Amino acid sequence: ELSAFDSRDPEGIWLLTVADNEFQDSGSILEWGFVFTLEKITALDDNQPALPANTCLFPNYPNPFNPETVISYQLSVVSDVELSIFDLLGRKVRTLVQQPLPAGSHTVRWDGRDAHGRALASGVYVCYLSAGDFRQARKIILLR
Repeated sequence: ELSAFDSRDPEGIWLLTVADNEFQDSGSILEWGFVFTLEKITALDDNQPALPANTCLFPNYPNPFNPETVISYQLSVVSDVELSIFDLLGRKVRTLVQQPLPAGSHTVRWDGRDAHGRALASGVYVCYLSAGDFRQARKIILLR
């Protein structure tokens, strides 16, 4: 019963995505939660996709990965974007995106290679998104 959520109108489209990003975890989900962001639509234009309300970096898929993974993110406003991969020592190994981008959803693929095209070793890496004042990092696991 969606009407229990803060007495807001339950009509409309609801999307719930649940992801398990723990490495080789075949157990049960013991605890989870989610946050709803509701916006009032004042007009519709069938030719324009809805813009995201928030900027965020989604979990990559697949994770762990070999030979490549897909990294998706969304921007709520036009932003100068840098999406980079770091090793666990904090060294930048690859910049995947470094340019101004419009608001909306964006996707990039990473092939597990560094800036010189060399295949990186198996291990844990950090994907870091910087967009305007927004910053977010996610763990990525490469298996060779």
